Amino acid sequence: RVIAIVQNKKSLAFAEAFKQESPTLVLGSSWWKDIQILAEALPLLPEDLKVILVPHEISPTQIASAIQLLNTAVIQYSQIHDNTRLSDYKVLIVDTVGMLTTLYQYADVAYVGGGFEDGQPHNVLEPAVYGVPVLFGNKYQKAKEAVDLVATGGGIAFDNAADLVQKILPLLQTETLRKQKGVIAQQFVFDHAGATQKIMTFVRSVLK
Repeated sequence: RVIAIVQNKKSLAFAEAFKQESPTLVLGSSWWKDIQILAEALPLLPEDLKVILVPHEISPTQIASAIQLLNTAVIQYSQIHDNTRLSDYKVLIVDTVGMLTTLYQYADVAYVGGGFEDGQPHNVLEPAVYGVPVLFGNKYQKAKEAVDLVATGGGIAFDNAADLVQKILPLLQTETLRKQKGVIAQQFVFDHAGATQKIMTFVRSVLK
């Protein structure tokens, strides 16, 4: 299913206008703890970094709190109009559902939320399939795919905002390292899909 997303991917004009040539972090399925960590880390990250933030829960109250906490130039997807200069903003909050898997294609580095708040990160394969390194919080042991991704080197767990900065800076500053980690992450998805296919073939043969 994840590979099919890439094969059928569509471009999103608003995301392209926002990103342009800037390095971009896509934070997907963010919980409040993830937003707090981002807010603390952001001033220590490169000035030209853009962030596409896709909350786990579309709550107007929480989004308003996030905008206040981030304390930078933020725009919400729902507020974009024809005259909006998206390049003027540092953070784009996508306050609608159904776009995250497509938005990961614009990531240079992905951060999958949920690795602190609910004990396991959300779907780490969705960004990995685009060939980008995947970061998530350190409570990932319940998510087998996250455990395996860390073991291969395509996934990177971190403890807090300072650790996130320490882990993400080399990826943003060194294209070779970023691509190397991204290729590992992508290959993990393809290998995982191959294993799934083998299991399904075996199950079908048993059921015949």
